[in-house]
Amino acid sequence: MAAFLPIGGVLATLVGMGAAWVLGFSTSASTFVAVIVTVLCVLVATFALARARARALRTTA
Repeated sequence: MAAFLPIGGVLATLVGMGAAWVLGFSTSASTFVAVIVTVLCVLVATFALARARARALRTTA
């Protein structure tokens, strides 16, 4: 599980930068919210995938 988390952190950073870029790196509240939501979605997906993988490996062992 721990191996997935740094990868997810990097992906979340890249996705957050992409969302900010699409919205023109403005300092408006909508850009702030969009970046936070996209980063959180990537982090939640990373954690869910890592947990699913860990549970799958645990049941097969």
